[in-house]
Amino acid sequence: MDSVERLAPEGFIKALRVNPDDLPDLDVFSGYLGESGREGYVRLYRNPALSAFLEIPVAEIKHTERLGSTADRLSSTVVWVRAGAQVDVVTVRPTAPRRTTPIRRRTNRQTRR
Repeated sequence: MDSVERLAPEGFIKALRVNPDDLPDLDVFSGYLGESGREGYVRLYRNPALSAFLEIPVAEIKHTERLGSTADRLSSTVVWVRAGAQVDVVTVRPTAPRRTTPIRRRTNRQTRR
């Protein structure tokens, strides 16, 4: 491999900067891609708990790149979106309070008589 090949631009740069003199106007998000309930949108979950996500119009996505290997089930994806695109931020909150069970600690106390 010669030095020119080693200095080749990264794949995402080739995809996003057709003309090296033009700086693309993009927003960048990362998370876990999933299906949306809305036609023409994709969800990008911000955490593995799936409690927060973005609804992104597919037509506004300029490029995606998966981080890590496909064997790693928790590899996230970077998504480049046209700046100014309507991206909805959604945070899911439980509708009912969670039930908690207190932990009872056993002690070996001797009672004084």
